[in-house]
Amino acid sequence: MSNSERRSSLTKVCKSKMKLGNLKLQDSIQVFHAGDFVWAKLGSFSWWPAIVISANDCGRSYSRSGHTWVYWFGDHLISEVPVKKLCEFISHFRKLSAGSSSKKFHAALYESLEILASRAQYQYENNEDLIYWAQNGFKSVHWPLNNISTLPESVAKHLASLKAQKQNVKDSVHDQEVKESAYLKKVKKGDLKIEEICIACYDLKEDLTSHPLFKGGLCASCKEDFMETIFAFGDDGKNVCCIICAEPGSLILCDNSSCNRSYCRDCIHLLLSPEAAVKILETSPWFCFFCCPEHKENGLLEIHSDWEQRIVSLFLPNKLCVDVPMEEYVNKRPLTVLSLFDGISTGKLALDSLGIGISKYYASEIDEEAITISKLNHKDNIIHLGNVKNLCEEKLKCICPIDIVIGGSPCNDLSLANPARKGLYDFTGTGNLFFDFFHILRTVQRLNGRRHLFFLFENVASMRKRDRAIISKFLMCEPYLIDAKYFSAQCRPRYFWGNIPGMQSFTYFSYQKEEIVLNPFLLKPLGRTATVDKIRTVTTQKNSLIQDQGSLMPVEMNGLPDVLWVTELEIIFGFPAHYTDTGNLSNIKRRELIGRSWSVPVIRSIFQPLTNFFKCKKDNIN
Repeated sequence: MSNSERRSSLTKVCKSKMKLGNLKLQDSIQVFHAGDFVWAKLGSFSWWPAIVISANDCGRSYSRSGHTWVYWFGDHLISEVPVKKLCEFISHFRKLSAGSSSKKFHAALYESLEILASRAQYQYENNEDLIYWAQNGFKSVHWPLNNISTLPESVAKHLASLKAQKQNVKDSVHDQEVKESAYLKKVKKGDLKIEEICIACYDLKEDLTSHPLFKGGLCASCKEDFMETIFAFGDDGKNVCCIICAEPGSLILCDNSSCNRSYCRDCIHLLLSPEAAVKILETSPWFCFFCCPEHKENGLLEIHSDWEQRIVSLFLPNKLCVDVPMEEYVNKRPLTVLSLFDGISTGKLALDSLGIGISKYYASEIDEEAITISKLNHKDNIIHLGNVKNLCEEKLKCICPIDIVIGGSPCNDLSLANPARKGLYDFTGTGNLFFDFFHILRTVQRLNGRRHLFFLFENVASMRKRDRAIISKFLMCEPYLIDAKYFSAQCRPRYFWGNIPGMQSFTYFSYQKEEIVLNPFLLKPLGRTATVDKIRTVTTQKNSLIQDQGSLMPVEMNGLPDVLWVTELEIIFGFPAHYTDTGNLSNIKRRELIGRSWSVPVIRSIFQPLTNFFKCKKDNIN
């Protein structure tokens, strides 16, 4: 059978009774064509309006057996979905149209109904008319509609743009001549070593350092660009810039679901060859140089064997911010903590796990659900102070002296992955909350008198270099890059500024440990197994639970794809199971609160040296 015949063949599920979540289909044979309006379900997401599309429509490879491609209304995304997770749109409308109250769901619902009304030539005045028409059985509409094989114009236009974008990248390798620098030509002739030029801009400069991933140089300017973009990921979990030159543009993505690396067309063209670039674009699936080391034609790209340690070294500050008056801690005392943007009290949990005695734990937080979780799990051991903006000098004077100030202000307006970010100085956003942290830190230092003050500030690693520089200038120290992937089953790179001893070195020891993977964190007795070793960074967005360009779920349950359950997320983050299960919170709210939190194993590792300065439970035993 040819590929075109396979693409146009019908997807059939021959089961007399098929169970879909809470929905049962009695049809003996369920047949779906490209162009069919359906309800589709992906993992634990709600049933959602969608339309079946062929692999040719979306420019993807032929779907796996028992699966088909669908286009989601509202979100305008594409996913490969099991056919058993599809059902007819019209016959199940009344039951599934109340599946969610979210604005996106309603937008998807109205978009699908508008197209159906157009096909049926149904005249309506507003959205209420559309819903009434649908709830009353789609009057004058017979299923299937005569022109069902034709994709709606809006859908076809979106899919065509995706295909064109992919083809343009491929064609540009054939048609566009990439300029090769004179220094790169010398490298290829053997007159220069690859380490003597910058492999990001192909220039010969005196300020070269080693590229952390590949053999070759990296000039000071390109090094800053690399540090700014290496942890900037898009909605698909992939790098938004090339990992070689740190530039955006026509990117070639690795098809390994566990790999986030992207390579630009120009770098592949110049460092390998034009022929190799064409071959890569024609290969599906294509696994990159890290995921498939046996690549025969790597050209000038040679991976450092110790690239992980080199990444860590790249982000180590030149000047360590550690100056602790040891005489002050000869007689150990319990710790007094001020936690800003406390969330669900990750800092308290990490300190308790180390057995560090806490005299007072003051927390500033405004999210009522987060406060409820903290109160339930830590009883009366936390003193809540309210909004950071209300912590004036008089209030701080009442709680000083303080031993440590910790906090991580909201990162959404600082992340490069957010195109609408407002940065540090826009006071309509949240980025400016850093200055509240700084103001409170300096006020406490002044009110503390001669008492030493530890501090820890955290934020996203994908911020702009100028924002990182501003924060570093105010805090008078450079950040340490620490990735939770060395302590848990989640990739979560973050910047940490602070003066806690040991921050600059403890990450190296993690390379000697056995890799932590996802599978042990799942509820295996329920038939749940991992499809990836590590999950991508979990945020407040639900799509962050999906891997690999929005189509791969991190878990399979009894052979079907599923997202991580909230209880599993809690365990991955280092919380006790059901830590956020309180106050009748929805799973969505619990996931959002977890997504804003710190990784407990990381914070525990940072706080570990504090056991040498403050009273611990083990001291009482001795």
